[in-house]
Amino acid sequence: ILSPHQLQGAMASIAFKAVAKIRGRYFSLCKGLECEYEVGVTYDDPLVGFFCCSTCQAAANVFVPGADFGRIARQLKDAKPSFSFSTGDVSRAVLRCKCE
Repeated sequence: ILSPHQLQGAMASIAFKAVAKIRGRYFSLCKGLECEYEVGVTYDDPLVGFFCCSTCQAAANVFVPGADFGRIARQLKDAKPSFSFSTGDVSRAVLRCKCE
């Protein structure tokens, strides 16, 4: 997952991924806390791959079965009680990714 600066001059394909955003942290809509994404980190899933879209708008509008912001927020609150947030801090976001 790349920052805009890292995308400059990238020769690989660009894709967009819908995620849950909680106070600047990004989590899988399906896996919740099991899968956190960080900007600038490379991810690889050779068995399943990643569900991404070719446009930002498509990712923003994609339906993800089982996506439950409340569940993700409850998992995070239980796992990291010191991480302070309210349910209003949980939103949907789109990450721009470089695919190799």
